[in-house]
Amino acid sequence: MPGVLMAIGPEEDPACKRDILKALVDRAGDGPLGLAQVFSRDDEAPQGAYESALADLGVSDLRVVEFRERSSSSDPARLKAFDGVRGMVVVGDDQLTLSSQLGESALEARLRALLQDGGVVAGVAAGAGVLGAAMVMGDNLGTYHVACLHLSPGLGLSDLVIDQHFAEGACMGRLVAAVAMIPGTLGVAIDKNAALIIEDERMNVLGHGSIYVVDGLQTTHSNVGESDSQASISVHGLRLHVLNAEDAFDLRARTALPGGAIAH
Repeated sequence: MPGVLMAIGPEEDPACKRDILKALVDRAGDGPLGLAQVFSRDDEAPQGAYESALADLGVSDLRVVEFRERSSSSDPARLKAFDGVRGMVVVGDDQLTLSSQLGESALEARLRALLQDGGVVAGVAAGAGVLGAAMVMGDNLGTYHVACLHLSPGLGLSDLVIDQHFAEGACMGRLVAAVAMIPGTLGVAIDKNAALIIEDERMNVLGHGSIYVVDGLQTTHSNVGESDSQASISVHGLRLHVLNAEDAFDLRARTALPGGAIAH
């Protein structure tokens, strides 16, 4: 992947949000940025949530387009606004809405082409979760039972499984189970006020929060495929890495690099 992929967790600290968006702007370089707001027909899109922050960082040409139907994600007139952009930000409140509207659409094809051309694609909150190969679904974040785990296909811009709201939602069980279901995939969870940047087969951490990496490649046992769906999750042999902004992660070697972060 020649370009840069960013997965940004929920943001509450304005200063941290600015630092994370600055990393996006710096990597996109000169040129316009695109902001794709993907919501259902009944959802209310946030007004000015990113426009003002990006303007403060010197972005003078931000193309904002709303997508509220699957058909709109392949509408040439809407997509024309993104001609020539060097970076794209995808935002939305619901992962399933994002995946069902963007999957196999012309907008998804644009995101892939932008990455192949060396550009930057960033997803925020639910927009971060949809970037991966699969999405962890379900509202009951504190449950550790096999029956409560559901996976849905993501856009596959990364091979990771990406989850958010990790610290507040007791999501460890569902992320562990997701990795047990797809052992070769790394599961990554993003705290509030944290982001990860994937470039050159490395994952770097930004912000004040942590990134949790669950590696199931060496798993020796799991019960996620057994018939008793009410059983508590049992998985043996997992590796867990907890990273902050001082760390990096080598995706090819599946190894954490203390103090290995590149310049933000």
